[in-house]
Amino acid sequence: MEFDFYMPAHMIIGEGSLQKGLTDIEKKFHGKKLLIVTDPIIKKIGILDEVVRHLENGGIETHIFDGILNEPTDIMVNSGVDIYRETGCQMLLSIGGGSAIDTMKAIGALATNGGKIADYFKQPMEKNLPIMIAIPTTSGTGSEVTKFTIIHDTESDAKLLITSDKMIPSMVIVDPCLSKTMPASVTANTGLDALCHAIESYTSRKANSMSQMYSISAVKRIINFLPLAYADGNNVNARKEMSMAALEAGIAFCNSSVTLIHGMSRPIGAKFHIPHGHSNAILLMPCMKFLMKDQEIVFGKLSKECKIAREDDSVKVACEKLFYALEKIVRVCNIKSLKDSGISKEAFMNEIEVMAKDALESGSPDNSLCRCQEEDIIEIYKKLF
Repeated sequence: MEFDFYMPAHMIIGEGSLQKGLTDIEKKFHGKKLLIVTDPIIKKIGILDEVVRHLENGGIETHIFDGILNEPTDIMVNSGVDIYRETGCQMLLSIGGGSAIDTMKAIGALATNGGKIADYFKQPMEKNLPIMIAIPTTSGTGSEVTKFTIIHDTESDAKLLITSDKMIPSMVIVDPCLSKTMPASVTANTGLDALCHAIESYTSRKANSMSQMYSISAVKRIINFLPLAYADGNNVNARKEMSMAALEAGIAFCNSSVTLIHGMSRPIGAKFHIPHGHSNAILLMPCMKFLMKDQEIVFGKLSKECKIAREDDSVKVACEKLFYALEKIVRVCNIKSLKDSGISKEAFMNEIEVMAKDALESGSPDNSLCRCQEEDIIEIYKKLF
């Protein structure tokens, strides 16, 4: 089987890697003006000051765009592009969660290719992007290693999945110590987002032997270490393992794809503005129940590969053990339901048919090994209440 495989050219990973990574930026890249894309929380807790001080001491002039107030929109992207151009920046650096990294990618895309972000929905980018450095402070989205960005287009009120090999960051710095600032709820949501990436990438029609290798490793780490990171945010070993899991899951789905869960998750986020990881976590078990009916062999194999089931277990037993393990981790992480998140059942039901069409339009459900029809997606949405 022939396949392409993508990941960043330079990744610096491990406890305390921030300092080395910042020094490498100064040595490796020639740009002298850099735009930092971040959010007000990162600015408040002091991580941003350390990054700016190090870069400025190394002779790189920094400018800051900290307008990432929630999940990224085209308005935020346009504001960042304006600052990038006005200040004459030549490089981009994002520090924060997936929203900051996704926004950086979109800023880079428009800075060199022009237009608006909606122009690149299912359309190619002709020009290369600026140098981009991603420093994640959460362990879940995997955006630091992928060719994707998800931007809420306010004009169409839809979350657009933009894809281009040109959007893979030039350098990634993964320091697990930075993720200790995450509150427990964010640890849970981002960790379960990574779990969805790992499972979906393994069971995708586009999966290959290398992507599945990363998927398996990510599932193993998350099953074992997400409960520990959730229970104790200062558990450095658990944070380290979750940082690796997020990175592995990101590499896996960058080179295979996500499937039903992510296809259904984006419309919920667009319509009801709950965090992406949270909507994935809510959908995990209902979607698994649907997918496992027709994909027992592949899910059973995943269960055995991850040592959740024994090699001599039947396919059915292996699937049951995987389902139980996933159900347990969702329960341990205390994921709020849609109702408990303040979403009205009536309002949700009124949007179901539109959301189902949007989910199918994204293309992600078609990557599932079983065929997902619009009526299947509608039924799963209904079961969320």
